[in-house]
Amino acid sequence: MRYIFFWGLFITISVKSQNLIPNHSFENFKSVNLFYLDSSLYDWESNIGSPDFFSKSRPESIWEGDSSEPFVVATGVPGNFSGNQGAKDGESYLGIDNSPGNFEGVRVNLNKPLTVGAEYELSFFCSLADMSTHKIDSLNFGFLGKGNSESKYLIKLIGGGKKKGWKKVSFRFKAEIDADKFYLGGRVADLKKIKLLKD
Repeated sequence: MRYIFFWGLFITISVKSQNLIPNHSFENFKSVNLFYLDSSLYDWESNIGSPDFFSKSRPESIWEGDSSEPFVVATGVPGNFSGNQGAKDGESYLGIDNSPGNFEGVRVNLNKPLTVGAEYELSFFCSLADMSTHKIDSLNFGFLGKGNSESKYLIKLIGGGKKKGWKKVSFRFKAEIDADKFYLGGRVADLKKIKLLKD
């Protein structure tokens, strides 16, 4: 299993420091105790699979799953079903599984669309979960715009997916489309056009 946590996603214009990602540290969440990210977190939604939301304020959540009886899942911070990991700052973070056959991803509407040709910086913190049995050496992300336009990238994690503990990943890119949505995770095999970026 390849399971990784995320905290503090930032997309900023190189000249200005305005973050274009709403609820970037995942602290703005609903009071419901349902396990699913879509039911728990404001602004963010699942893009593929069922990414997870963890918070100190929600030590347990109800998962309805495929069984007839719902059951309780440990979704707290620092202790949860995937191990023991404190938040980088605040009390919350996201988790996605990047294992073959079980890809997960998240997406969010940007506060302001990207401008073609403008330079931006994407930065975030990631940490390999205790329950991970394999390292994570790459992640994909992309942007969606009008008319189904899409810009896709693959991040090579230099040492970031081998060790537990928070690691900052940061790099610059030029916008190729006037995108208004951002996504992280999903099937790398589905990418037709990939730009390799190293942190």
